[in-house]
Amino acid sequence: MAHPCIEDIFKAAKAGKTRSIVITGNRNSAAVNAVFKAQDMELIEPVFCGQGFSDLNNHKHNLLSTDSDTVKARKQALEMVRSGEADIFLDTELITTEFLQMLSKANLINEHILSYVSIFESVKEQRLTILTDTLINSSPDLKEKITILENAISVAV
Repeated sequence: MAHPCIEDIFKAAKAGKTRSIVITGNRNSAAVNAVFKAQDMELIEPVFCGQGFSDLNNHKHNLLSTDSDTVKARKQALEMVRSGEADIFLDTELITTEFLQMLSKANLINEHILSYVSIFESVKEQRLTILTDTLINSSPDLKEKITILENAISVAV
C-alpha cells in the first residue's frame, strides 16, 4: 500500500466543506501564495486582516481592515474564530511570547490545549511526517501530552 501524500490531503479536504480562513501578519509571499492556491482549489475562503495585505488587488479576496496595528488585527481575527465567523486563523508573523499569551486569552479552546502540528512530505521516502508541538508546550505533563497526541491524531485522520 502506498503512503499518503500531500495530494491525498488535498483530495480529502476537497471532499469537505469550504472553510473560511482569516489571515493576519506580514506579507509573507509563501503564505499568501498558499492561501491563493487553496482558494483556487475551493478549499478556503480567505479574509485578510491588517495593513500587510492592503495592496492585494490581483486576486479575489476579502479585506477586513487595513489597520496598521498588528495586535488589533490579530485580536479582530481571533474574535472572528471564537465567534464562529471564521473557521481557521493564520498569522504570518513570528510567534512571540506575547502572541502565545494573546492566543491563550482568546478562549478558542475548551477542553483541549493549544498545540502546533506540522506536516512534511518527504519526496525521497514518499511519505508524510507529522511533527507536533515543536513550539508551544515546552514541558507538558502526561495529561497534556495525551491531549497533544489527540490533536495530532485529529489532523492525521
